[in-house]
Amino acid sequence: MKKSLVFLVVFVVSCIDNSPIIERDSSTEETYVAEIVFMEDFNDYGEKQQPNNFNFGSYGENKNTWINGAISEIEEQTKVMKLAMVPENAAGPYMGPNFESKELYLFGRYSARIKIPSVQNQPNVGGVVGFFTYYSDLYNDEQEKDMNKNKISDNSEIDFEWLIANPQLVYLTAWTDSEEETNDCRKIARIINLATGQILTTNYSTQLGSSGTQLTGSENEPSTISAIPNFDASQKFYTYGFDWKTDNIRWWIINPNNESDTIVLWNYKGKAERITQKPAYLMFNFWHTNDWAAEGKPQSKQKPNETFWAEFDFIKYESLREAKNQ
Repeated sequence: MKKSLVFLVVFVVSCIDNSPIIERDSSTEETYVAEIVFMEDFNDYGEKQQPNNFNFGSYGENKNTWINGAISEIEEQTKVMKLAMVPENAAGPYMGPNFESKELYLFGRYSARIKIPSVQNQPNVGGVVGFFTYYSDLYNDEQEKDMNKNKISDNSEIDFEWLIANPQLVYLTAWTDSEEETNDCRKIARIINLATGQILTTNYSTQLGSSGTQLTGSENEPSTISAIPNFDASQKFYTYGFDWKTDNIRWWIINPNNESDTIVLWNYKGKAERITQKPAYLMFNFWHTNDWAAEGKPQSKQKPNETFWAEFDFIKYESLREAKNQ
């Protein structure tokens, strides 16, 4: 869950190719049209020029925590947005660099090509890289409060997260509600070791900090996932994404050994009230955690001793609509 920030607004006009692409969802046999709304590839910016579609925000003491249009540390031909976790900043998502979209978005496809930092020099450092949608009634007031009328503050959020101390894992979460004072929440979550294909948990929680209830059936598909040999999110770029629709959320990764193949990580088709219907901002960030350890590494909550850099090659949002008579 992410606390909202005050973001500096800079307006820049952008031009992108919006040519629609017709695709078929093999899991449902539905045909739909994907059309780019925006794509940030970070190629044509100065180091401190904000991206066209995002604003920067941070409450950290050191706000010099991002570089736009930087040369990737592992791909010399690739320009990226670099986000830093620095020793000077306190723990918490709002203390690190955050970029938030200028507009609210709803259903569609969200994707990004990301490399998280290596922790070779500090294996138990506590750090979180996030790519997600987010809107909270507690910190935002652009929309109707408690849209789903369950007397808990709406928290519209769909997450891809990485705890950098264990780069084999991905954390997938979708929220509809969260109340800080009572810790009441409504969220589904899955943790996967992509190097082994092991699904560590798939659960539904109504209380923050609880282990929740394990999900089965249509809420637990696929129930098995093939391993991605030698997967390590800190050693190379991978393309991740999620498709957000009215009746399901599908998280996926592009197969690094076959870029025409999409590996579905979770295709949630459960109860409608567990899928947020509220528009949200698209965000990406990097921050220090001192109370959330990576699975299998209970000591990985250390304050960073040096600067760690995460790299974002591109971020894209596409609208999705059903294709008629295709």
